[in-house]
Amino acid sequence: MEFLIRWSASLATVLLWSCGHTNDSGTLQAAHVRPRYIEKPPSSYQDTLKIKVEAAVFFCPDSVQLEKVKDTLDTSVYKAIMHDYFYQVRNGRKVVRESRPALTIIDAQNYRYLLFINRDNSRKCIDLNTKGDLYGILLFDGKKDPVLVDMPNIKTALSFYFKDQ
Repeated sequence: MEFLIRWSASLATVLLWSCGHTNDSGTLQAAHVRPRYIEKPPSSYQDTLKIKVEAAVFFCPDSVQLEKVKDTLDTSVYKAIMHDYFYQVRNGRKVVRESRPALTIIDAQNYRYLLFINRDNSRKCIDLNTKGDLYGILLFDGKKDPVLVDMPNIKTALSFYFKDQ
């Protein structure tokens, strides 16, 4: 998601650079706009979600985080990010259901911490505040550490992460 925010800001900059105006002498001048990068706001929740099963965990910002992001970005950039996210999540869910139908899909909304508990009772806790992405997917097989995967590449990520099963 951090990539999307930066990409969207860069796209907006390129579009604004390509749109110019003329000064009094008739010379074309490019609009100089500096891209604005945002940092992910901290979660307003402190709750922990325990995950003990093989799962694809879809995480997203809570409503307070989302409102802060919305206030920081231009409306058109925010809408573009939300549009992209909607279709990436929809595709991710579809690919998980088709590729690994037995894999549990978990929605981690309104949680700050994700506690993954392996079959051998070892634990891995992920603080979503430390992840630069607002949205994402973590894969967990119950044997090894969970892995954050790129949503557009979910099919490849599933096959690599679960290759020994």
